[in-house]
Amino acid sequence: MLGLKLLISNLRSMGSSVKIVLLILWVLSIIGLSVIGIQQATETDYKGSFIEEENLVIKKRDTLYLTMKADKQFGYDLRRSRDPKIKYGADNNRVIYLNDIRIAIKSIPDSIGRIVIEKKAEGNNHLNAKQRAEAIDYDYSFQNNTISLNGFFTTNPDNKYREQQINIVLYLPEGSVLSADDNVKTYFYRLNSNFSEIANSPSNYHRILKNQATCLDCKEEIIQKEMDSLKPEIDSIAPRKELNWEQEVEADFNN
Repeated sequence: MLGLKLLISNLRSMGSSVKIVLLILWVLSIIGLSVIGIQQATETDYKGSFIEEENLVIKKRDTLYLTMKADKQFGYDLRRSRDPKIKYGADNNRVIYLNDIRIAIKSIPDSIGRIVIEKKAEGNNHLNAKQRAEAIDYDYSFQNNTISLNGFFTTNPDNKYREQQINIVLYLPEGSVLSADDNVKTYFYRLNSNFSEIANSPSNYHRILKNQATCLDCKEEIIQKEMDSLKPEIDSIAPRKELNWEQEVEADFNN
C-alpha cells in the first residue's frame, strides 16, 4: 500500500476487499518465485552420463593422426570453452552450441586401440540427467589412421543448458605413435604428468610407451638419446695415462 501511495500522490483510500486481494497477489507472487527458484536449484542436483565406445584399428608401430574439425555452418573457432551459445544450423533450426570437450591419452598393452566418448549432463533426477546427456549430438570420423574429432557439439534448446560436456579418452597401444595437430592441444585436459609433454611440447610426434610418451622429433631429446646411447661405449674406453720420457724409455726397454 505504501508503495502505491509513494507512486500515486492522490491515491484514494482503498477498501478492505481490495487490500485483501493485493495481499493475496503478493503472497502468491512470493510463493511462485520460491517455487521457480527451487526448481532451478534442483535442475542440477543429479549428474548423468552416456558412454560410447569403439575400437580403433591402430596397432603397435602404427601412427595415429589426431585432428579437430569445425563445421562452417557454425563457424571455424576451434578452442575449448565452457560458454554455451545459441546458433542456427543449415536448416535454420536453433541449437545450443558448446566447445566443452576434454581429451585424455592413455596407453594400453592391447594389440589395437579404442576410443571412449563420455557425454555428461545434469538434471533433476538420474534418469533426466542421463537422457539429457544421451541427447548430445556429437560426431567424429576414423579413416586411414586419421581420427577427426568434432571440436564442438550441439543439443536441442528444449534440453536447456545443464553443464553438458564431453570427455574423450584415446587408448593407444604401447609402441604406437601419436601425431596431434596444434588445434587439438587446447582440448587436452588434465593429462597424466607422463603424457603432459604431448600437450606442452612443440613436437607433433610422440611414441606411446607404458604410462608415458616420448618425443620423436624434439631436437634436444634426440641429441640426448644419442649421447645416452654412446655413453656405455665411452665409459668402456679406458683413459690413456700420460707418461713422461723416462717412463716411456723404461716401457720400451721392458718390451
